[in-house]
Amino acid sequence: MERNKDSKGEEIKELLLVTHGGKEIDFENLPMPKTKGTKQLNDNHRKLALLQATAPYHNMTFTEQCELVGIARNSGYKALRKPEFQAYVEEILDSRNRAFMGVVYSRLQGIIENSRSDKMVLEGIKIYLQMTGKLKETHEHTHEIKKETTLKDLEAEVLEMEKEIKFIDGDHNE
Repeated sequence: MERNKDSKGEEIKELLLVTHGGKEIDFENLPMPKTKGTKQLNDNHRKLALLQATAPYHNMTFTEQCELVGIARNSGYKALRKPEFQAYVEEILDSRNRAFMGVVYSRLQGIIENSRSDKMVLEGIKIYLQMTGKLKETHEHTHEIKKETTLKDLEAEVLEMEKEIKFIDGDHNE
């Protein structure tokens, strides 16, 4: 049985090598839970939540994730059903999203400040303003309300058009 456990551990290390270039996830510095409910999760469940939220670890099987954090699969499934667990996964994703947005803003700032192309600068500004909600696409709609046209008005328009056609065709006597 011990040999099987060692074999499985080696398989997980191999999987980590393939999926994450051999880099290990930092279980020592888990993101701090923010809410009362998520603070109640134990360390192993927080580690599992970190795996659930972290690419490419989410490509591992759930059993492999449980083995990596040192819990039984049944315990992992129980944790997975807890709203606090799901909330902690969301907290991790939100935190990473905010960090990524910092990178995006920094890159946009670099484009706006350093680009030699006016077009790229304007595109960067446009994207920045859209991201911050200060620029919204608008479409202008214009409607012409026509007055009620009588038959006499229509006949007058037709006569006027006939005169223009005759003038264009070379009959300048009218």
